[in-house]
Amino acid sequence: MNTEPTQPESRHEEERHQRVKAHLEQILSEIRPVGSLLAQTVNQPELRAGLDGLPGPPGDTE
Repeated sequence: MNTEPTQPESRHEEERHQRVKAHLEQILSEIRPVGSLLAQTVNQPELRAGLDGLPGPPGDTE
């Protein structure tokens, strides 16, 4: 008796893999701009000062 997956099962797994991959790529495309904006904000003391009263980087004079 053959215990290997049949073609339809393999195809189903491949389709599922492609759907999951596409979904994760969509999530990443939505997250990247937010991460970029956050990095810009943290690296600019005048903007960072407005982040909930967090102190600036060490050596920052306010």
